[in-house]
Amino acid sequence: AVNDTYKAQGALITELDYGVGNVTDALKRAGLWNDTIIIFTSDNGGPLDHCTNYPYRGGKHTFWDGGVRVVSYISGGAVPESRRGSRYDGLLHSSDWYKTVFEGIAGGELPASTGFMPPDGVNAWDAIMEDKASPRTEVVHQVWNNIFNESVSVMRLGDYKLIRGDPGTDLILSFPKPGPMPTPFGQSGGVKEQGTDHCRAPSGT
Repeated sequence: AVNDTYKAQGALITELDYGVGNVTDALKRAGLWNDTIIIFTSDNGGPLDHCTNYPYRGGKHTFWDGGVRVVSYISGGAVPESRRGSRYDGLLHSSDWYKTVFEGIAGGELPASTGFMPPDGVNAWDAIMEDKASPRTEVVHQVWNNIFNESVSVMRLGDYKLIRGDPGTDLILSFPKPGPMPTPFGQSGGVKEQGTDHCRAPSGT
């Protein structure tokens, strides 16, 4: 791909992968890997100026699945062997990790009140580990009231999603196909910082 923005995004993901590998190796050297669970998640889909959420419509700041449906993963030596390399398709929300980690993994018990608002997440650890139906059946993606107003309200209930208002662009963007030969960085506005290997995507992306 010639687009420097995609090249910078790909480089960031590669560096992240190296970083996770370094942490993993350190945990193994310290003898802690078998007591470790690593969870990666995201708060939204990728921005359409440098990411693809294919085959879903939309991206960050939209309420199509490309903007709100993300992939998470669980890894670590403490994950049962029977679940390693498997996939879980149950409905979950990012707020569910709070109870899932504290209660499901650590074995704690959250009090009824933990602050200004009571926790509304669910403990999904058993459902994930046993590949059972998720305890969550709905997700409120966006509210529209006198406090928070983006002229759209969205909720997911089971296999259905209700959208009232404008959910944003429904663009379906696939990742650029690889070119026939390597293309140097800097062909579409990307800049390499002098004296370093740091590269910046085109301004405004």
